[in-house]
Amino acid sequence: MPGLISKGVALSSSSIRALPPAVGSKVHADGTVRFYPGNTVIAHLDPQQPLHGRLLGFCQRLAQLGFGEKMTFLPPASYHVTLICGVDDRLRGLHGWPRDLPINAPLALCHSFFADRLRTFDLCERPPYRLRASAFKPGGSDLVLDLEAISGTEEHRLSRLRRDLAELLGLCAPTFALHFTLGYLVKWLTPEEEHGLRLEQLAFLERLRREHLVVELGLPEYCHFQNMFSFDRQFYLGVNDDVN
Repeated sequence: MPGLISKGVALSSSSIRALPPAVGSKVHADGTVRFYPGNTVIAHLDPQQPLHGRLLGFCQRLAQLGFGEKMTFLPPASYHVTLICGVDDRLRGLHGWPRDLPINAPLALCHSFFADRLRTFDLCERPPYRLRASAFKPGGSDLVLDLEAISGTEEHRLSRLRRDLAELLGLCAPTFALHFTLGYLVKWLTPEEEHGLRLEQLAFLERLRREHLVVELGLPEYCHFQNMFSFDRQFYLGVNDDVN
C-alpha cells in the first residue's frame, strides 16, 4: 500500500477553525515526515499477529474517506508499543534527559550510554506481554489506540519493566499509557469530520471486542530513529547475542 504510507491518517478533536492548516511536529503539512532524531525502547507488533492486519485494514478504511487526505499514516512495519520514550534530541529537557549525562551532550554519546546499560539489563519480566485495545485517545494531532494489560498481574509486570528501565537509564518513570500510534493529522478536521472519525473508531473497537483480540509483544528492542516512520533496532534486551 505505497499510497497509504505517504498520505494517510491522524486524529484531532479540535473544532477551532482559526487553527493553522498544519498541525503537530512529526510530519509536514504535505504529509511527509520531519527529521526527529532520538532513541527509544519499544516492542514491535509482529505482522503475523491478527491485530496487525486489523490495524492496517482500519487505516486503509480511513484513507478512503473524505477526510483521509488530512492524515498521514505510519508504515505498517513500524507498528510498535513504546515501553519507555528514551530521548528526543530536539526537545531534551522537555521530554527528559538521562540524569548522568550533561544536557548538552551529543546524541551519539547518549546512544552509546544507553546501549552500554541496556546490554546488561536484567530482563526479569520476560515476554510475552499481553495487552488488548481499550480506547482511542481523544484530542491532539495523533491517531492513538490505547492499550491495557489483560490482567492485574500483567499490569504489574509491565509497570515493573518500565520502572526498571527508567531507573537504569536515569529517566523519569513513564506515566503515559501503552499504545499504538497509527498516524498523524496534517490538517485540522471539521466538526463533521471529527464525528465521522469517532464513529469509525467506535465501530473498530467493537469489532476487536467481539473477536476478543489479545496482542502479545515480544522482546523489548533498543532503537535509534531519525523520524517516526522507521525505528532502527540496535539489539533486543535480555539476550546474550544480538537477534537478527
